Parts: sequence; C-alpha cells; structure tokens
Amino acid sequence: MTPLATVVTTLALYGAGAAAAALAAAWLGRRIPGGIFALFALLPVLFLWDGVMRARSPLGPDQAFLTLPAPRPPGPWRGAWLADVAHQIVPWSAAVRRTWVEGSLPLRNRWNGCGTPLDGNGQSAPYSPITLAAMLLPPLAALSFQGALRFFLCLSGMWLWLTELAVSRRAAVFGAVAFGFSMAMTAWILFPMTGAIALWPGVLFLVERLADPSRRGRAVAALIAALTLWPLSGHLETVVSAAAFAAVWLAARALSGEGRRVAAILPYAAGASLAALGLSAFSTLAQALAIFASNRHALTPAPFWTPALSLLPHGPEWGRGALLPLFPRLLGDKIEVPMQPGVAGAFPEMASGHFGILAAACLLLLFRPGGRRARAERALGAPLLFGLGTAVGLWPFAEIMSSVPGLKLMFPLRYFVWFALAGAAIAAFELDRLERDLEENRREILWPIAAIGALLAVTYGVWRFVATPSVPPAALAAARSAFVLPAASLAAGLVVFAATGGRAARFRSFGFGLLILVAAGELFAQGRRLAAWYEVTGLYIETPLIRFLQSRPPPFRIAGEGRMFFPNFNLMAGIDDVRTHDPAERRDYVEFLDATCGYDPAPYFKEIANLDAPALDFLNVRYLVSFPARATPSPKWTPAYSGPDGTVFENAAVLSPVTAPARVRAVRAPPSRETLRGIDWAREAVIEDPSGALGPIPSENGRAEILDYAETADRVTFRVRTSGASSASGAILVASLVNDGGWRARDETGRRLTIARADGPFLAVHVPAGEHRIRLDYAPPGFRAGALVSAGTLLAAVLVWALRRVQR
Repeated sequence: MTPLATVVTTLALYGAGAAAAALAAAWLGRRIPGGIFALFALLPVLFLWDGVMRARSPLGPDQAFLTLPAPRPPGPWRGAWLADVAHQIVPWSAAVRRTWVEGSLPLRNRWNGCGTPLDGNGQSAPYSPITLAAMLLPPLAALSFQGALRFFLCLSGMWLWLTELAVSRRAAVFGAVAFGFSMAMTAWILFPMTGAIALWPGVLFLVERLADPSRRGRAVAALIAALTLWPLSGHLETVVSAAAFAAVWLAARALSGEGRRVAAILPYAAGASLAALGLSAFSTLAQALAIFASNRHALTPAPFWTPALSLLPHGPEWGRGALLPLFPRLLGDKIEVPMQPGVAGAFPEMASGHFGILAAACLLLLFRPGGRRARAERALGAPLLFGLGTAVGLWPFAEIMSSVPGLKLMFPLRYFVWFALAGAAIAAFELDRLERDLEENRREILWPIAAIGALLAVTYGVWRFVATPSVPPAALAAARSAFVLPAASLAAGLVVFAATGGRAARFRSFGFGLLILVAAGELFAQGRRLAAWYEVTGLYIETPLIRFLQSRPPPFRIAGEGRMFFPNFNLMAGIDDVRTHDPAERRDYVEFLDATCGYDPAPYFKEIANLDAPALDFLNVRYLVSFPARATPSPKWTPAYSGPDGTVFENAAVLSPVTAPARVRAVRAPPSRETLRGIDWAREAVIEDPSGALGPIPSENGRAEILDYAETADRVTFRVRTSGASSASGAILVASLVNDGGWRARDETGRRLTIARADGPFLAVHVPAGEHRIRLDYAPPGFRAGALVSAGTLLAAVLVWALRRVQR
C-alpha cells in the first residue's frame, strides 16, 4: 500500500469509527455538538500527525533485534518504552492477521513455544472491531489508526459522562482533554491497555443513562454492547479495574445521599453486566484460564505491597510516588534522563497518574468553600483516594485492595489511572462551580490563582530539594526541562485566570477556551516526546537469513542463541520458534524448557542456556540462529547459512513433530524435572494418564509412519500407518504440541481418539491399527464452553427483545 493510500484509508477508517460513536450517542439522546465533535476528531490527528497524515511509524530500526541490535540514532532514544510494541504488540497483530487470512479462528499462536495462547492472550485483541478494521492497513500504519480512534473514544466518552453528570459543556471539554490526553492514555496509546481505558468513561456514561426511563431500553442495549466489547478490546485487567472503580464510586454515591438514583441504576447495570459476561464468555473464559495457567501468574504469588501491609495505620510505602501525578518525569524517563533511585516500576506506569498540572491546580479547588458541590463530585473523592493510596502503598487503601480477589495481584501502579480519571472529572466539576460562583463574587478568582501559586512553589521546591540532588550532572539540563514545562503551564494558567478579572462572562467567553488550550499544550508536550517517527522501513526487514529459513521445507522449528531472532519477531516471518515472550505463556511449558534446556522462568527476556540439550531434537528444532561469524557450537550443529545478519546451524538429529517412540511409560502424576532430564527423546516417552483412559499401555509401542503433516493455527492433520507385531492394538503417538486441554483428535471416520499428556506438557494420542487420516482440532480451554454460554445468552437476548416487541 502506498503512503497516500495508507493515509486515505487511515482517515476513512478513523472517520467512520468517530461517526459511528457520535451516532450511537445521538441514538441515546445525547448528541455531541458539531464543534465539539470536530475538536475531538482533530486533536488525536494532531497528536499522531506523523502517523496519520504522513504514514510514518513510531517504531524505527533501532527497535529491531531480529539478528543483531541495530545502532541507535544519536540523541535521546525515544523508543525506550516502545520495545514491547515492537517485540510483542505488532507481532501478535501479525499472528491474528495470519490466522484470519488462512481461514482459522485466532485461537492459538502456533508460531511460538510449540503453541501459546492467542485467543487467551487478551492483548492480541483478535475479536476487537478496531483490530479487525486495522487489518485493512499495513501493521505499522495500523498503530496510528488504533491510537487515533482510542483517543477519540476516550475524549467523547469523557465529555458525554461529564455532561450527563450536569457539568457544563465547556467544563466537560476541559475534563475530557485532561483525561483523554493524560499519560494514562498518551504513554500507553500504542499498547492494548488503552483500548480498554478509552472505553472506560463511555461505559460510565452509559451507566448514568440508565437513570433516564425514557431511553432506558436503548441505554441497556448500548451498555450490553459496550460491556461485551470491553474485554475484547485488549486488556482484561484494565476492565476488571474499571469495574472496581465503578463499584467504589457508586457505593460512595449511595452513601452521599444518592441512594435512590443508585438503586434505580443498579438492577439494570447488573443485568447488562450479566448479559455481557455471557455474550463475551467465548473469549473471557479462555483469557481467565490462560492467565491462571501462565508463567507470569506463577511468578506473582502475593500482592506487591505485602511487606508493608498492616492492620495499624502507616504512611505511603512509596512516598515519592505521590509527587508523580504532578511531575511524571521526577524519577527520570530513560529517554533524556536516566531512571533515578526510588522507582517502583517502568516510567509509563509511574507517569500514568498525570492528567496535567493545570488540571491538578483545578483539583485543589476542592478546598475552596464556594457554592454547593454535586453529590456525584463528592463521591468521586473515593476512587481518587483509592487510586492514589493503592498506587503508593498508603494505609488503608493498599490493605483493602490487596485483599480483593482478582485485584490483589494487579500491579498497584496501574491504580494511578483511577486517580487520573477521577481527578480530571473533579477538575471539570470545580471549574464549573467556580464559573457559577463568579456570578456572585468576583473575588472567587483568587482561589485558583492561589492554587496555582502554591503549585508553582511546590514545583520549585521539588526541583530544588528532591530532584536536583539525585540527577547526574550530565542530565541536569534535560531534567530541568521536566519542571520548566509544568511551571510554564501553571504560569500560563495564572495569566488566564488573572486576565478574566473575576468576571463570569469573561471567564465563560475566553477563559475556558484558553485553559483548555494550555492544558492540552502541556499534555501534548509530555506525551508526544515519548516517540519518534520514522519511514515505515527498516524494522521487520526480510534479511537473507530470514529468506533462507523461509525457503526450508516445513515442518521445522528454530531456536536462537541469546536474543538472536528473538520472539516474537519470528511471527512477522511466519517461522516457528520454541522460545516464548508472552504474558500468557504457559507455566508448564516454561518449566519443561527450564528442566531440559535451561530456561530460567523469571527473567523478562528468557534465553536457552543449553543449546546442546537433546530435548531440542524432540521439539523439532532443526535450525539454530546465532550471531554472525559464530563458530560451530558443538558437533550437534552443522553450518547451514552464514552472513552479516547472522549464522544458521542445522540439527541432523531433529525428530518429526509427531513420533511413535519405541517405548512408552505410563505415570499417574506429571513427570519430575529429573525424569524429564533422563528421557531418551528418540526412543521413549512418558505418558501421564491418571484416569487410565488409554487402557493398558504396553512397554513396547507400535511402530508408525507419519506422512503429510500439515499445521494451521487451530488444526493439525497427518496420515499414519502402523506396522509390526506390536502394532496390533495401534500405537501411541507423541506430538511436540503443547497440550493444555484444548486438543481433540479424530480419525477419517470422525471417531474420537483418546488423548493424554506426554513428556510433561505435550500431546499424546492413541491411534488404532491400520492406516488413518488423523485430524487434531484445537480450541483453548474455556473457549468451547464459553461459546455455548455466549450462544445461549444471545438466544435469550433475542427472545427477550422479541417478547418486548410483541408486548408493545
């Protein structure tokens, strides 16, 4: 696709998505005015201008380590926090594209780790409408389209929510810009997380619409649709967190005097949630089971703040974290300033509570007496405090959230998003209240001026006494700019408030507009600096080494030495790799690799320690990808390719993906690490059959010849011919396919064949004597049951709708 065609397609898809969202709002009785719609449509394009209007990529060749790491460009490295986008997000999107194109459902990532979750890896978002629409664009161009539409959905959803809470349109625009371009969005805009964050305010708006009896039916339908799409949008953890935010806020509203409104909303919200859970069960159940079986879940045995949790009151465990919503670069950013002592996570996670220092100054107007506040605003104080308190480990918020099932293992810095959302909303409420109070008393304008003055003093004090002592001298100038920007934003806001002279009409006429401009300017500057833009070349290059591997006859898998050809780059080339780099990678498979090949489960980037491990033969590793000019590691490997982009060695002892080992041994429990290390992979297998489903297993297995092996994302087919006296009862075949419980086997007549686990996490299937055509079909655990639940829920929803139509 040419750059011009890419730009036109991107704008067409973006315009269609924005128009659909606006039409949905109008259908619900809440039209977005033309001017505000145009503003919300334009701002994301301005933020992502190079990507949307110039078809450039935020990922450059400095992100590539297909073979060797490319040299980084001079100056600040803007891609410091985009490695996961290059190494995971884009390749997962490529895997989704490949599965849809080949006619398969996106259920299994067949290219990594002998089969890892794809449907179960929620970040691949294979069923999201935005993901499906993005398939019309090149992979890197799709990032800009997805980001722009997420920005628009967040802006419009926030505006609709605030206006539904009776905030004025002007103040609602300020709140929408403050959260829509907060660093909860901008620092993560290329990540699937923002697919869920962008829908967060819109879901809260739909919950509010349930209180209107005249449009309640439509609001329920829209809420069911939104809640169904939400867990498909890319980050189930964020959806669960957002649901907890809504629960805390509604509970606070009920306690603050809005019990009747909450009681009117709650039954319909609960019903919509149950319906959405049923409709999305085909994916959410698979995601949940994949999470519980993942290596990452096993590595997170306790809440993050466990050492600090106490029944007795205590201060924040991470005191500096309370300053980060004001100064997101206080502890460095790894771009121009190295990370400083005291960090508690990656920069984007630490910065995600920042919604603009000018909006934070408006948040301080909570201390202004003035006119009466709305109950909804007062209730927002609960998630505001819970978000900040949990993120920094403050009693009792950390203790409460660390005891909630499903939330206690969430990384606490993610709760900064609560603070940004509630803080931006309260800032809009307070500006609205200030405008009303100025009608009665012009001196009320002194309060925002005092708030800004206080924050200017805090800015100087934090820079002088907190930041400066820990910044290396070489980075001092760059670190200073991190405080000049908020200071300039505050100074501009001070001028705007002072220029209105406390006159409500003047504040209404131009004060709001200028405050929105200043707030957007600071947030744009904070967010746009996190990425550089490149021509869409140089990242996923088809080098001679890749073309060599692509020319080899399948089936085969590869392994890499160190970080050579590191997964998930192999997905871009369509080459199978036994390694993994995936939050949903199965724990049992990682433990198998560790036991047999040396593959420490703990590091973020895991590497195979023993390249001579015999288990690599069983895993069908025919090729080893290594560094340029690499000497032959051992007699196991023979040179097959050598070039400036790397060296490839071939394994002559590699086994077929499906074998019939001569000896089989049945066990009742999973084999130990010692057992796995002692297996003769070419001649024997250990079959885990606790229920005895395979029946008596002879020690001498039947011989079998495997022909015509073919593999897609959700299916494997081959022909098998058993022979020899010991094959009278058939043979047990062992496949180097991870068996997580999702495989089913049938022969050419459709008869179900018995399957089990072999050699730890792999697939074993018993085939009868004779010649057969075997078909293995895959669906992740939970998918089939979830699909039945989804179908039943859909049928029930259609019946309810039909009955209502008949009654009318």
